[in-house]
Amino acid sequence: MKLLVPAGDTDALGELIDDPARRHAMGAAAHQAAARYDFATTARQWETLLTNLTATHTAARKEVMATAG
Repeated sequence: MKLLVPAGDTDALGELIDDPARRHAMGAAAHQAAARYDFATTARQWETLLTNLTATHTAARKEVMATAG
């Protein structure tokens, strides 16, 4: 499993330790990736999904009722 560097690769770990720009870039990328899981972001995504599903279901139901009657 590779987390930051390949498992057991002490040279790669040493290179990462010695490279503050790379560490900073990796940290910024991790922060950006974590933002996708922010509660407010996730809640908006769920709200949008449920709103769309409800609207789709309502429209389909109305269409069925119109053709059945």
